[in-house]
Amino acid sequence: FRIEIFNNFTLGNQLAGTFTISGSELLSNEWVGFDIPLSSFSGLTSKDALGAMIFVSDATIANISLDNIYFYSEN
Repeated sequence: FRIEIFNNFTLGNQLAGTFTISGSELLSNEWVGFDIPLSSFSGLTSKDALGAMIFVSDATIANISLDNIYFYSEN
């Protein structure tokens, strides 16, 4: 599946960045942790007004559970 993050989501000049997680990185009936830097989202050239995060399946994954989604800074 892929994760899409949008900057300026409600404005006409929105930008979207995408990051793909392959099915081989997931485990059935298990929790798997991911730390994904915002810099890993291709196409997301501006990050000043993040407004939406969308999870898109490629139809090979029927169900997915998400928990503890947050942004943090290592600085």
